[in-house]
Order: sequence, then structure tokens, then C-alpha cells
Amino acid sequence: AAQVLGGRCQRRGPALALADSVARDPDLDTRGDALAALVECKAAGVGDLLAKVWDDRKLPVELRERAVDLVVVLGDQAVAARLVKKLDAWRGAALESEDALALAQNAAYAIGRLAPPGAADALLAALDDAAYPEIVAAAATGLGLMGPACPATARPRLRLLAHSDERQVQTAAARAAAVCGR
Repeated sequence: AAQVLGGRCQRRGPALALADSVARDPDLDTRGDALAALVECKAAGVGDLLAKVWDDRKLPVELRERAVDLVVVLGDQAVAARLVKKLDAWRGAALESEDALALAQNAAYAIGRLAPPGAADALLAALDDAAYPEIVAAAATGLGLMGPACPATARPRLRLLAHSDERQVQTAAARAAAVCGR
């Protein structure tokens, strides 16, 4: 039903039904599909809805992660710039929250793909999170996803991290160093 409504969500009725499903449906998959349908059709206000979902600590982390991932599908640089700011907040909260750790990783991938203003600086800062190899690996991957937009200053740091004791960091940093700035 979400997919069918998604094809018509430029109209008010289907868009409201999908938004209601995101807010109230008891089935997590249906909520996620409704959110994806709103993004696919670029419904009015969907960027704000994504931010509302990723910020709602009462929602299951899987839905919050999906909202972060859908920023890439939406392709809106303003929403991606909001996500850059959230990356720093989630990194800071990762000590007390596994949800924040997971969201920070997804945010790093998303902002790497979209490369909004401030993305490179945020990802470079995340490379310093030695206590969280998951975040470091995600930040390295995000820098690699930036491709030509990846700053040249990142390459030496990525090469250094390619020799990390953490396997996931090694792999992500080596791959990113190979494509950073190219």
C-alpha cells in the first residue's frame, strides 16, 4: 500500500496517509516503507520529516537509521547539511548510547555520498574517534565516497589509518585512500 500511495503522494490525501503511517503504524517495515515512499516522490516537507524521525529517541533505531539513509535518496543538500551537524552530536553521545553510535555510522556514509558543505571537516574530525573504530571506519568510508570532493589533506591520514590495529579501520582507510580526491 505504501508503494501505491507513494506514486500518488504529490496529492495531499496520499501524502497524509503515508505520513500518518510513519507516525502510527505498529509495523516497523510499513513505517519505513511509508517514509521511503514519501522520499521517492519528494513530498513537501519530507526533509523535515526525516529529521524528526532521526531525532526521535522513542522510535526504534532501525527506523531512525533508515531516515538517515534516505537522505541520500532525497539528495537534498540542505537536509544533508543538517545531518553533518548531527554527526558530531551522535559521536559525542556514542559513549552512552548504542543508538547514537549506529546513527553516527550511517550519517558518515550519507554525508560522504552527498558531500554537503562541512562534510569533509566533520568526517576528518571523526577519524580521531580512536575509542570507536566503527566511527573511524565509517568516516574513512565516507571520505572515500566523496571521491573527487575528498580533500587532499585526508589522504595522508587515511594512509596512516590503513595500518591500524583495527581490521575494519584498515580496510576502510585503504579503500578510501585509493579514491580520495580522485
